[in-house]
Amino acid sequence: MKDRKFDQYSYASANVFPLKLLLHEDLIHSCIHEKKVIPIHIQLNPTNKCIFDCSFCSCSNRDRRLELPYPELISFMEKAKELGCKSVTITGGGEPLLYPKFDEMVTALNELGIEMGLVTNGALLDAISDDSISKMTWIRISVSDEMPEQLERHLGLSFDRWLKMLSNIVKNNRRVDWAFSYVVTENSKPELIAKILKFANEHNFTHIRLVNDIFRADQLKPVMEYIKWAIRTIYKIDDRIVNYQDRAYWTKGQNPCYISLLKPVVDAGGYILPCCGVQYALEKPSRDYEPSMRMGHIRDFEDLIHKQKFFDGSRCVKCYYYGYNLVLGTLLKGLKHVNFV
Repeated sequence: MKDRKFDQYSYASANVFPLKLLLHEDLIHSCIHEKKVIPIHIQLNPTNKCIFDCSFCSCSNRDRRLELPYPELISFMEKAKELGCKSVTITGGGEPLLYPKFDEMVTALNELGIEMGLVTNGALLDAISDDSISKMTWIRISVSDEMPEQLERHLGLSFDRWLKMLSNIVKNNRRVDWAFSYVVTENSKPELIAKILKFANEHNFTHIRLVNDIFRADQLKPVMEYIKWAIRTIYKIDDRIVNYQDRAYWTKGQNPCYISLLKPVVDAGGYILPCCGVQYALEKPSRDYEPSMRMGHIRDFEDLIHKQKFFDGSRCVKCYYYGYNLVLGTLLKGLKHVNFV
């Protein structure tokens, strides 16, 4: 493994100061001179289907039949490109590799010149084309305490066999930035996390995110601390690429919510949502995207951007993007005495 540690400013957005915004010339120019936030990053949920049924899933109550029709998906992304989109995270919803036209979608987005990231449980990575994998800027694999049981029950695949399959894919696609995201629950197994971390170190992953089950974040803080201690003390594994993200800190949402147009979510029903955290943003969390949080449908997207119809985030009890909204609001409104730095 290269001598490095986790770089939160490259690989995380929640609860970090958004330095990426300060390096984005197109966005800064648009905010300062045109007073407009542009949709740099689309978070796309092409399908709600999934082969797993994880107990902690934040979308477990979704309609698994929903899927974005391919012509509508591509038409939307073409319009998003015209409006300033430069990247897309292909995620869920469900398991994006179950989208029937996944390879065709990747080819089309690549031809549009849109960078792609992929969030997947990794169980079906060997079922898509090598060409699709090679076109990804990064791939983050979601794992958990339940992964071995899920693989065995749904695919008849042992965890070790899955790791061997993944090892071959990673070695054949070294240009891709690979990462893990591990959901910590009350049943967390430090020995499994140690195995994942060892794999990540050996295969030069950019990072592994250890993140508490969002619905029990406060209660799981001691579990996260124990895992950190076990990795360092019992297993003695180099954890410099680990991001211990307990999700215990948030702020109240604000109006306007500027990130709602910077990096909106498009769900499998074609609805636009302000961020990927709407399930747990309200006083009473949901296990699906809350309909009341919808900003419109993809057919409304051009109007939302042109008229700068930001989401009213004042209803959000939990927001993890205060820094983004602070910087975007400052760029749009300006400050006095800017030369007195």
